[in-house]
Formats: sequence, C-alpha cells, structure tokens
Amino acid sequence: MAGRMLRLIGWVGMLALVGCAAKGDVVPLNLQAVPPANEGRIKKSDVTVVVLPFEDARPEQGRLGTRVHFWGGRSYYDVPGGKPSEAMAESVAGYLRAKGWKARVAKPNEPTGAADVVLWGKVLGLAVDAESKFMRTNIAAKSKVAVQAQNAADESIVRMTLNGSGSDSAFWY
Repeated sequence: MAGRMLRLIGWVGMLALVGCAAKGDVVPLNLQAVPPANEGRIKKSDVTVVVLPFEDARPEQGRLGTRVHFWGGRSYYDVPGGKPSEAMAESVAGYLRAKGWKARVAKPNEPTGAADVVLWGKVLGLAVDAESKFMRTNIAAKSKVAVQAQNAADESIVRMTLNGSGSDSAFWY
C-alpha cells in the first residue's frame, strides 16, 4: 500500500512539473491597476477624464519578458494585441472608472471634447520575468510610466513618474 502511495505521489509530482513546461509560447498579460488601501474613503466624482493613448518609449520595444522553464526552454510575455501603450491607457481608464470617475480612452487623433481632465503618458519601462525552479517559480515585474494630466478649466498640467516593482514566488504556475 505504501509503495502505491509513493508511486502516486511521484506521478502527480511529475505531471505537475511537466504541466509547467510549455516552451516557446507567448503568454498574454492582462494589465490591471491595484486599488489603493484607502479605497473606502474616496468619493465618486463628476469629473470627466479622457485618457489619450500612451506612447511606448521603452528602449527595447519587443516582448515584455521571458519565463525560463525548469526543464529548459522559454516562454514569452506580451499584452493582448502586442501594444503595451494601449494596454496601459486602458488600464488607467479602467482604474479611474472603478474609482467612480467618468473616464474613457480616446482613439488616436480623436478630439477630447468636453473633458475636464486630459491624461496621457509614456511607458518608459515594463518587464515581467519568471524562472521556474524545482517546486516553485520566481516572478519579478517592473514598470516605469511618465504620466501628465491637463486641467481643461485653467490649462494647468501635472506631471509625475510612477515606478513600481515587485516579486513573488508561486508553487504552481
């Protein structure tokens, strides 16, 4: 009985390792903003925000990153459609809508209309890398985005650069 149990555990372990071993695939990433911790204190607003498509100013405008597999081989990360600048603009607009703002993404060369705030920016860096090891996968992500917002009432402009990085280790990935 103990021998059967050990063989079953061995087979399950091998299936888990082999199941993580897809090579050469492109994995689409769904970019989503993380809500702040003080979410309950923010009130809804009647401000209308138009988010212009962001500019992709990354030094290397290829894929977003790679995953090195435990048994060898690589998979590549990219956003659906292959344009991180458009995914970033959609992510920002979605975040603002989730916070109660009236936000939408403008199409290229579309007039901003009666927007109270026009927001645009540059993706300066965006990378996701993962390395599979025995019984775990280490994941690291970094982003750097320059954002500008213009108030339509007084035409003032606010500029800021947002940096983010994080890492995690996942058992099953």
